Amino acid sequence: MKITLLMGGPDGSSLKVVPPFEGSDHANVPGAKCPHCNHEPLQIQGTGKHIKNHSTYAAGAVCTSCDKYVGEINAKVNTLFGIEEDELVFRMGAKIY
Repeated sequence: MKITLLMGGPDGSSLKVVPPFEGSDHANVPGAKCPHCNHEPLQIQGTGKHIKNHSTYAAGAVCTSCDKYVGEINAKVNTLFGIEEDELVFRMGAKIY
């Protein structure tokens, strides 16, 4: 999975997001600081997860220090049939061998 943070700057740059450990409630954005509170390194949490396209989840990113919006998290996953199809199969409880 590739996770990036799109910050709404004029260049539309994307920054690499690094979860500190599996199942963590936040992620780090190395080399970035919060544009609101200047906390460094920037630590973010996602809010409002949704399917952006065939292979990407998106969510709003908020700073864990000041709880203000800092951009959009995009998580690109490996999928053959698409995220919607994968979620449907997992909800049905079908066993995949």
